[in-house]
Amino acid sequence: MRLGACRSVSVKCIWEIPGEITIKPHQLMRQIHCQAGCKKGPCVQNTILRGEIMMVKKLLKFSLVFLLLVVIPSCSRSRPVLNLKNEPLPTLSDGSTYTKEQVRKAIFEGCRRRGWVAQPKEEGLIEASIIVRANRAKIEIRYDETNISILYKDSYNLSYSDGTIHRNYNRWIGYLYRSILSELYSHTQY
Repeated sequence: MRLGACRSVSVKCIWEIPGEITIKPHQLMRQIHCQAGCKKGPCVQNTILRGEIMMVKKLLKFSLVFLLLVVIPSCSRSRPVLNLKNEPLPTLSDGSTYTKEQVRKAIFEGCRRRGWVAQPKEEGLIEASIIVRANRAKIEIRYDETNISILYKDSYNLSYSDGTIHRNYNRWIGYLYRSILSELYSHTQY
């Protein structure tokens, strides 16, 4: 086998093995069959290059579709509003339930610990609000001896629309609910 220079005008080769393989620097060392020792025609058959380009285009299309359908929607800040309705409260160790007064105190303490301002409205109903930076939320907390409900009432700057709201609101509600339960559990130890 003899190594030599390719005479093709369209593409310059680094080296060739006549009649077998030609390697080109601009194609990242892809191996392509040479036509008739590069004397009678161009040295490159673009079929492999075209196939690779088509494969890259398909990969880019797939990546774009994946981005539009999976990644971008998951970046959305809106989530369905979390309303906790008739969530059961824990019972005491002897199986009895808490009094309404114990539940009310646990709600007030849980609200205080999480930065909510709670105000009693009537028996079994507390209205609470929170302000975080430029965001504000207002909720109703309905309770009795066995159940608690935390329901959305109003908000400002939390993008509420058609039953969806900024995801931070749901996080605040989850933290508040856990704080209330924590207060109740701490009383069961006495």
